[in-house]
Amino acid sequence: MNANIYRKELKRNRTAFLVWCITVVVLISWGMFFYPVVMNDEIVKQLTTLFENPFMKGMMAAFGADLEKIANILGFYATYNGMYFMMLVSMYSMMTASRIVSKEEHERTADFLLTKPVTRSEVMAGKVLAWATYMLAINAIMTLFAFIELEILKNEQTYSVKAFLIMSCYSFLGTFFFGALGLFLSLLMKRGRNINGIMIGIVLGSYFVDAASKITRQTQAIGFISPFKFVDHDVLSADYGFQWWRLLYLVGLSAIFISASFMIYRKKDILI
Repeated sequence: MNANIYRKELKRNRTAFLVWCITVVVLISWGMFFYPVVMNDEIVKQLTTLFENPFMKGMMAAFGADLEKIANILGFYATYNGMYFMMLVSMYSMMTASRIVSKEEHERTADFLLTKPVTRSEVMAGKVLAWATYMLAINAIMTLFAFIELEILKNEQTYSVKAFLIMSCYSFLGTFFFGALGLFLSLLMKRGRNINGIMIGIVLGSYFVDAASKITRQTQAIGFISPFKFVDHDVLSADYGFQWWRLLYLVGLSAIFISASFMIYRKKDILI
């Protein structure tokens, strides 16, 4: 890895990172602000009536919501923050990873970079490590801030810190997976085409496929085509923990996409 390229990429992507971090932190605060409101006795009664309706219960289940989870502060976070913020950070991950290499062609700076005494593998390694650094940082900040919010709002409730950390690890692996996929897809494009719209569409499409799979038993099978299926946010389950098949999917495919990206970049005809 070339340290200069790594530092340069950190600097070039710093502003976007700060904007996304601030956005995520503000939205976490805004989402958790509603927990005391939802726990109002009148609101609980209305929610109970809502969940007694079979149709609405199925629809709410599609978005990971049920009354038991909402009544628990960790379940509330997992329902209204965990999944949705994983979706936002996944968008950031895909857009950053897809742009970090392809922008050299798009901005016509590839000839300047590749004529330096560095190999393509060193270029790729520096850029990928910069993206991975920002992914680790934004997930760590999100986890720390969410933990502070949970501690402030838990009142007399208790929750499993272990389950919270496991969920945070799943979210990190999920967002990392989307970034690895975005990196791979960007290298299949010619002239470093801007594919942010495609990246956002993939994340949103994956989320809604997963949501649709939760509505009825007949639709469960389609969920396996969505990466969200492999990110477990069922934090109130008695046996909640890491499952090998989920980890194999997220870690294994991420490694395959990144390895394939390195191979493609080393052989790719770079347009200048």
